[in-house]
Amino acid sequence: NLGPEINTGGDEKAPLIAPNGVDLYFSSTGHPGLGGYDLFRSTNVKGETWSLARNVGKPFNSGADDIFWRLTAREDTVIIASSRGGGYGELDMYAVWPNPFKDSTRYIFYVRGMVYDSITEMGIPNANVRVEPAQGSAFTLEANHNGRYEFRTELARSYRIATSVKGYEPAEKQFTVPEFLYYNEYRQSLPLTPVGVKRAAEEAEEEEEEPGELPDDVVVSYFGFDKSALRPEYQEELKAYYKAEISPLQEAGTEFTITLDAHTDDRGSEDYNINLSRRRGAAVSKFLRDLGVPLEAIRINAYGENRPASLGDSKVSHAMNRRVELQLSTR
Repeated sequence: NLGPEINTGGDEKAPLIAPNGVDLYFSSTGHPGLGGYDLFRSTNVKGETWSLARNVGKPFNSGADDIFWRLTAREDTVIIASSRGGGYGELDMYAVWPNPFKDSTRYIFYVRGMVYDSITEMGIPNANVRVEPAQGSAFTLEANHNGRYEFRTELARSYRIATSVKGYEPAEKQFTVPEFLYYNEYRQSLPLTPVGVKRAAEEAEEEEEEPGELPDDVVVSYFGFDKSALRPEYQEELKAYYKAEISPLQEAGTEFTITLDAHTDDRGSEDYNINLSRRRGAAVSKFLRDLGVPLEAIRINAYGENRPASLGDSKVSHAMNRRVELQLSTR
């Protein structure tokens, strides 16, 4: 029971937890209100108790029954059912806009990235980054001592970013922020090639020293720095592994589980690396599913930087740690 802050001697119904995970909206006839059923709001405190329910007031509530609280995708509009006057039947649907209870902090988005040396893969401190939106005024920002930078953005905005640092070839990039983001950041980094080095940054990533070997029963896919796209050579390895090991199990009707342990190196924040490892695991999962592996047979563990295959700060260590390990087990 949620306790007397929520429940009364009347009726409480139609609960809804807002997307922020802490605000509860519900209808009640027992709390002080304007009519029969009124809409109320309570906030969870530290995951333990609930604040005293408060009437959300007009225009949500009326002298009649007001029930249900439904939100549009961006929480800008609230849809309610009400028996207030002027409707077509007993309960009519109404939209209330704008939503004064919207958690706006959930919809602040950032472009975040790093200016880094494409050979050493180390951040370049205090680099100036020129940001040119497709619409609006251009501006310049300075990366921090680790080479990291960020700026606020709206979804579906297009940019050109560029930087020039003494001793490096200039670099620029054009991109569009997606219309939907699972997290509040979109990553776009700028690799710089030292003057006199002929390999471009992408070639440096592909041609770096090979990681060390892991046990034979573990299939490993390695990734580029700050990347979650599955490289072509590992796509071919996974195709061969599917044909040799997984497809025969499917043909025999044998139940099996594929565990994907996804990892990163230790550069970047812990939260970001957890999300990056999750994206790497999802990339391998999607590739396997496209080959014919059912979703329910795949388990993804996102470890971020917490389970390195190699300790140290060398290029080889970083390469060994940017990986997804696949293990196949039968039941």
